[in-house]
Amino acid sequence: MSGPDVFAADRGLLLGYRRGDPKTLELIYRRYSAEVMRALSRGFRVGSGGTVSHAAVGPLDLDAAHQETFLRVFAESARVHYDGLQPFEPYLMTIARRAAVDVLRAQGKLMREAVALDAEPGARQLPDDADSPEQVALRTETAAVVRAFLDTLDGEVATFATARFIDGQSQEAAGAKCGWSRQQARSVEARLKADCLRYLNDRGWLQTAEGGKAVVLAVLGLFLWGWAER
Repeated sequence: MSGPDVFAADRGLLLGYRRGDPKTLELIYRRYSAEVMRALSRGFRVGSGGTVSHAAVGPLDLDAAHQETFLRVFAESARVHYDGLQPFEPYLMTIARRAAVDVLRAQGKLMREAVALDAEPGARQLPDDADSPEQVALRTETAAVVRAFLDTLDGEVATFATARFIDGQSQEAAGAKCGWSRQQARSVEARLKADCLRYLNDRGWLQTAEGGKAVVLAVLGLFLWGWAER
């Protein structure tokens, strides 16, 4: 594993994580984003039908798994289930492998009964895999906000954003759909980040009441934190 636990030096951060404080979540993302990418890119063991195999996470699936990991880590169910007694990174990495398994299942690259076998300390703290009604409602409302923002885009920018946001493709693959170089795709993505923040602010989402905070965090997780430069 990598350096010291994010909560080790400042236990007050744990309260920020549980509350869903945006600055704390951004700190967590920046601290662990690269670690998640590296860990998933190495793959992990999965069990299916009594056999054990190695699950490889390719570049296109890697981006989708990375985004899904932090959406789950920042979800209320994960935040309230983490007790702070065990190191945070094993907890996060267990969520990451589960997210990767779900992404690979959705792509038909793993059997539906496949499960990650690399158990980490802290796995017992994980919330139930079944979505609660609140989680379903959050995903539905987040999807509506994302779709409304995408509907403001035109032409190739809309094609690029859909490939990145909806399809979970890599920056390079999404840019290739528009015939762009990696640098062009990077520049468009940077503008989209600013446009997303402006969109949320203009519609009052950044000043939202407590009830809508989870939606904002989920949208930011997908549009901003999930798009950090690598």
